[in-house]
Amino acid sequence: MPFTYTNRKGRTYHLCEVAAASGKPRVVFATAPRGRGLEDVPPELEVVESVNGQVWLRKAGSSPILPAEVEAVRLALTRRPRLRDYRVEAVKKAVVIYEPGGSLSEVAEHFRMDILEVRRRMGSSMSYLPVFRFVLKDAEARTFQAERMCYRGSIDGWLSLHRWGKIADLAAKYAPHVGEESFFELV
Repeated sequence: MPFTYTNRKGRTYHLCEVAAASGKPRVVFATAPRGRGLEDVPPELEVVESVNGQVWLRKAGSSPILPAEVEAVRLALTRRPRLRDYRVEAVKKAVVIYEPGGSLSEVAEHFRMDILEVRRRMGSSMSYLPVFRFVLKDAEARTFQAERMCYRGSIDGWLSLHRWGKIADLAAKYAPHVGEESFFELV
């Protein structure tokens, strides 16, 4: 039986071996079976799902970010109930904070629904946008640099806050600004 993976949005992906442009075999996920179906993920690879439900394979153990570092940021967010719907994930050499693509409280108010019911109904279909990240700058010392997303038309992208430090300290310092007006004053 070929290996399948169902993401948080309920979409099923099939593990397949296909021919790359060079003719060499390549292991991929596809939304419909193609090539040769594989029964298990090769041991040198691991399945990854993004906060938005995108699924892919990467070399096992290739992330330089430690699980405890992701957890430190997650913990800083959970200390603030208003950030409950935010998500955190390791992306390459960074720990990224994502905000929901729409305000659940505004949806609840518009449809005259309880916020918990909106959260239950929209949870799997919610899209998330990156707003803050901590980039690993020194792997030995485990120091990170804080960056926030900039939304000015001419400079859309990551804005360095020129603050380096341990991720737990940076997360504690900057989490209060996420989702607030003070976020836009961080430079």
